[in-house]
Amino acid sequence: MYIFPIKQKWRAYVTEGIIIACVIMYMMELLFPPILDLLALVPQEILSGKRLWTLITHMFLHSPYDPLHIFFNMWFLWIFGQDIEKKLGHVRFLMFYLSSGIFAALFHAWFVITFLPAFSDIPAVGASGALFGLLAAFGLLYPRRKVFAFFFPLVIAMDAWKFALVFVGIQVIYMILEILTQTPYGVAFAAHVGGFIFGVILTYLFRLPERIYAHPYQPPYEFRITVYQYGADYAETPYEEEEEDYFW
Repeated sequence: MYIFPIKQKWRAYVTEGIIIACVIMYMMELLFPPILDLLALVPQEILSGKRLWTLITHMFLHSPYDPLHIFFNMWFLWIFGQDIEKKLGHVRFLMFYLSSGIFAALFHAWFVITFLPAFSDIPAVGASGALFGLLAAFGLLYPRRKVFAFFFPLVIAMDAWKFALVFVGIQVIYMILEILTQTPYGVAFAAHVGGFIFGVILTYLFRLPERIYAHPYQPPYEFRITVYQYGADYAETPYEEEEEDYFW
C-alpha cells in the first residue's frame, strides 16, 4: 500500500504522537538492547498472566535488525491513521488503536499456544496488529477510496474495502500454512488477523450511536451530512462529504 497523504489543516495529534513514540522507542532499542527483553510480548507469559504490560508496550517496539519494519509500519499508520482519527476524534481513536493492538496480541498468544506451542516463548514486537485494526476501519469508513497496491511487478488501484479483504485474506492463508507446516514464518500473521477482526467490531460500535439516532426514514448518508452542517470538526470540505460512502 503506497499512497500519499493530502496535506490537511486538521492535525492528527494522536497519530503523530504514536509515530514519535515508536521512533523514540526504536532509538532506545538500538542504544539499550535489553529493553526488548523487558517490553516485548511473549505468548506463554501472557496466557499465564505474567508481564501483562507487554500487551501495550510491544506495539511501540519494532525489530532493531530490520529498519524497514518500523518504516513501513509508521508509513501505514500515517496513511490510514489521519482519516480515521479525523472520523472518530482524538480520544476514541487512541482507544481504538490501543484496543486493537491489545486484542491482536491476545489473539496471537492464543494462536501460538494452541497451534504452535513449541514456539510459544518467541517474543513478538510491532504495531501491525493495531494497524490492521485501522485497515479494517478504513475499509468500512472509506470503502470507495482508491488505494494503490503494489503486487510485484504490478501496481493496482483498488477500492479500500477490497484491498482490506485481500490483505487480511493473505494473512489467513499464511496462518493456515504455519499450522500445516508447524513452522512460524517470522511474522505474527495471527496478530494481523486478530487486529482486523477487532477493528471491524470496534468500528461498528464506535459508529453505532450515530446510526441509532438517525431518523428512521432518513438514509444514514443524509444524516451524516446534517451532522456536518452543524459543526462536526471532522468534515471541512464537500470532497470529504462525498467520501462518506459507508460500507454499511
